[in-house]
Amino acid sequence: MLGLYTFSHYQISNHREQLLQQQQNLLQNIVTGLFSESRMRKDSITMPEEVSYGELNKPGASLVAIVCNQDSKKMLWRSRSAAHIDTNGTACTRLVNVMGEEVSQLVPLNIDGIESRYGELEINEEPVIIQLVQLQHSSNEYTTRYVIAVAKDAQDLEQAMTLFKQKVLRRNLVLFFFFTTLFYLTIHWSLLSLTRLTRELKSIKEGKREALSKQYEPELQGLTSALNQLLHSEREQKTRYQHSMNDLAHSLKTRLALLKAVNEEPSSTNKGVNFALNEQISQMDQIVHYQLRRAVSGRQNITGKPIAIAPEITKLINTLDKVYRHKKIHFSFQDPNNAIFFGQQDDLMELMGNLLDNACKFTLSLISITAQFSKTEGLTIIVEDDGLGVDKAIRDKILQRGVRADSSGGQGIGLAVSNEIIHSYAGKIEIFDSELGGAGFLLHFPID
Repeated sequence: MLGLYTFSHYQISNHREQLLQQQQNLLQNIVTGLFSESRMRKDSITMPEEVSYGELNKPGASLVAIVCNQDSKKMLWRSRSAAHIDTNGTACTRLVNVMGEEVSQLVPLNIDGIESRYGELEINEEPVIIQLVQLQHSSNEYTTRYVIAVAKDAQDLEQAMTLFKQKVLRRNLVLFFFFTTLFYLTIHWSLLSLTRLTRELKSIKEGKREALSKQYEPELQGLTSALNQLLHSEREQKTRYQHSMNDLAHSLKTRLALLKAVNEEPSSTNKGVNFALNEQISQMDQIVHYQLRRAVSGRQNITGKPIAIAPEITKLINTLDKVYRHKKIHFSFQDPNNAIFFGQQDDLMELMGNLLDNACKFTLSLISITAQFSKTEGLTIIVEDDGLGVDKAIRDKILQRGVRADSSGGQGIGLAVSNEIIHSYAGKIEIFDSELGGAGFLLHFPID
């Protein structure tokens, strides 16, 4: 609005100056014509009754011209259009005074040595545009000065300015509504993306979608990318909580089975039973802390202290031998070069506990564990059994949560947990057909 107002003011002022310049040129031409038609005498100047500029010959016209003696302040001639001006009145006195004074409304001009005044004045409360020219006639010992005045009613100028102002106003109103509409459409178009973003966030909240789309302007892609990362992180955190609670229940299941087995063993002494119970309770407490820690921070592939494989697997074999004593399983453990695991002890126990517990469920009578370690190749662990094996069609699926190789009623998360732990250490797991007749699991952990 301020810009339009400033521009409009400039246009109006500039247009008025142009109109005034046109009027000035007109009045100067009329004055020049009158001067050429005049006849200067010793103490007077004569003008024809009718002049060449026809409008001056029309009574009551808006254009008038008079000639005054500057010294005597008497009117020497008037045009027919100035018949209403009294020849004995004060008109010449006022004009001579204006010619000789500095009047702020008039612009002093000096054209070829001829003094002139031009501008707008109010005469009898009526605005007029006037041109005053001073002429001198010198002859021997005397000099006579004359003032030629040509005035035009400013009403035409004001009407023209009024029409121009109305035109500018209409044009500016059109521009205002155009730019307002353009501004509104621009803002509306700019906010369409934010509206769509709000709509997609609402859909995410209602569970209808999982992430924001990528079809956004470059200015918003940073925001949408950050929101997607936040949503993904929050979703992973939630999933990790759920998995950790399931893992906790799964991890405790074997220990509870062992406690039940120890409690039902008739040959156990009270001391032996108490020791076994305390050992399993201690392991269960460690498992609880381990799973809760995983739920909060998640697994990280950070190399820990080197852990000898043999003692940990031996503990697991002793525990599982009691749990599955009814199957009379024969465990074979080979560790020719004292293999070590670089990581967290809890991760190793969780991983191998799940694999060995799974092998115990499906074996007939024999389980083989082989551990190999190389400073260049890393750690490799192979677990085999003589059971029915794993169908090739489901080998990839049983590493996913909730998928079981049988209908035993388990939760189907043991192998999935093992797979997650292995991948957290940048390792890999492969399922193959064991030479024992059952399934084989090969685990490989590279050296960082």
